[in-house]
Amino acid sequence: MINTRFMKTLYLLLIISLLGLSAELRAQKGSQILSAEAWTEDLEELYELLKNEHRDLFFKTDASIFEGEFQRIKSMIPQWPDHKIIAEFARLAALANDGHTRLTLPLQEGIGLSQAHTKTPMPSNDQLVFRHLPLEFYWFDDGVYILKAIPSMERHIGKRLLKINDTSIEKALESVKGFCHFDNEYGYKLIAPSRLSILEILMALDIVGEKEEVLLQLESDQGREEISLNALDRFTEMRLSGKAMEENLVLSRQKNDQYYWVEYLEEEKAMYLQINQMNRAESGIGLIRFLGDLHLAIQEHEVDRLILDLRNNFGGSNGYALPIANLLVKNPQLNQFGKFYTLIGRKTFSAAQYLVNDLSKWTNVIFVGEPTGATPSHYGDSKKKQLKHSNLTLRVSSIYWRDWGGDEYREWTAPDIEVKMSGTDYFQGNDPALERALNYTAQEKLLDTYEALYKEGGLETAKRMYIRILSDWTYADEEMAEIEGKLVEWMKGE
Repeated sequence: MINTRFMKTLYLLLIISLLGLSAELRAQKGSQILSAEAWTEDLEELYELLKNEHRDLFFKTDASIFEGEFQRIKSMIPQWPDHKIIAEFARLAALANDGHTRLTLPLQEGIGLSQAHTKTPMPSNDQLVFRHLPLEFYWFDDGVYILKAIPSMERHIGKRLLKINDTSIEKALESVKGFCHFDNEYGYKLIAPSRLSILEILMALDIVGEKEEVLLQLESDQGREEISLNALDRFTEMRLSGKAMEENLVLSRQKNDQYYWVEYLEEEKAMYLQINQMNRAESGIGLIRFLGDLHLAIQEHEVDRLILDLRNNFGGSNGYALPIANLLVKNPQLNQFGKFYTLIGRKTFSAAQYLVNDLSKWTNVIFVGEPTGATPSHYGDSKKKQLKHSNLTLRVSSIYWRDWGGDEYREWTAPDIEVKMSGTDYFQGNDPALERALNYTAQEKLLDTYEALYKEGGLETAKRMYIRILSDWTYADEEMAEIEGKLVEWMKGE
C-alpha cells in the first residue's frame, strides 16, 4: 500500500522544486511585472508620441537610427526584465538629443535627481520604481566625486570615484551616455553622474549584476580604498546631504534652496544676486516685486558691481527673462563692461538660457564660469504624457526657441572668462568663479578692456562685445572705431 503521507510530501517537494526552477528560468529570461504584451504596447505608444508630438524629432538624429532602435527594443522585450525595458525606453527617448525630451526615470520623490518643474506620477506598480545608492556623485573638472551621502556614509563625501565594480569611471560615464537627455556636452556632464547612482541603470549597463552588489573604488588624501554598499530600499525615508560641507559654506552655496535672494557685500561694494528658478517663489515676495525692491536697494547702496549667479538655475518661465534684463537696462551706472557679471555653468538651462540670451542682447554683461548646459536655440516647453500600462512619464518638447543671434547651431553660451571648478576647490570651500567676478578689474580705457577680454574669451567674446558697443549711444565714435579696427584685425588672423 502506498504511504499517503509520503506521497503528499513527495508531491509537495516536487512542486517546490518546480517553482524554484521556474523562478530560476524567469530570472535568466528576465522576470517581468508587466507582461511582454503590455510593455510592447507602451513601447509603441512611446514611439508614436515621440514621432508625432515632438516639434522636430530628427533635427539631430537620423530617422533610420531611431527606427532601428525601436525595432531592436521591441524584439528584445520578451527577454528583458522590467528595469532593462525601462532603461531602453529612456535610451530611445534620449535619441532626440534634446535636454527637454526624456522618459523620466521612475524614482521616488525627494531624492533630488529630477530637474522637472512639475511632479512626476509614480509608475503603475511600486516594484517598477528604481532604487538609489546612498550616495550622489558630481563630475568636477578633475574627476567624479561623492557630493552627498546618507548620514552613515558622510565620511566618504569628497572622495574621488575611480571604479564601480570592475568598470572604470571613464568607461562607466561613456556607457551611461545613451541613457542621458541633454543639449550639449555640459548638459551630459551634469546628468551622467546622477545616472550612475541608480542601481537599475547600473544593472542595465551590466556594471552591476543581478546580485546587486556595488563595490566602489575611492581615492582621497589617505589613499585608495574599496567600499561595498547596497541600494536603499524603495520608499525609504532618506535625505542625501552634504553635511560635511554645510558648515562655513561659501556665499554662493548658502541658500541654493531659495528661488532668489540677494546680499550686499560692503567690503567689495558688490551686490550679489542669486536666481535659482525662473518662477515665483511658493511663499514670500514674487520675483517681479523682488526685482523692483532690488532696483531700489542698488540706488541706496554704493554699488560698484553687480554679480548675477545663474549656475543653479535649471529654468522655469521665459517670461521673467526680460524683467531681469531690465534691471540692468534701468541701471546705466552698472550696465557697463566690468561692472556687471553673470556666473553661468552646466546647470544654466532652459528659461535660464533664455535669460542668458537676453542679457547677451540687451546688456554689457561679462559671463564668468563654464559653458551653459543648454544650446542658445533649443526645443522646450515639453508636454507630459503617461504611458498606458506602466504609467511611466514621457516629456516631449513642443516649441522651438530661437536665439536672437545669427548662429542658431551654437552648442552653448561660452563664458567670456572661463573658470573651472575642481573637486579640490569645491571641498575646500572655494568658489573660483565668484572670486574672479569679485576681483576682475576693467581697464580705464574701453579698448584695453576689449583686448583683455578678447584674450580671455576669444573671438566669440569680441564679436558679442562689438555688437553691444555698436548699439550703445553712450560710447564715443572714436571708441567704436578703435573697437571695430581691433575686431577686423583679429578676424583676419583667424
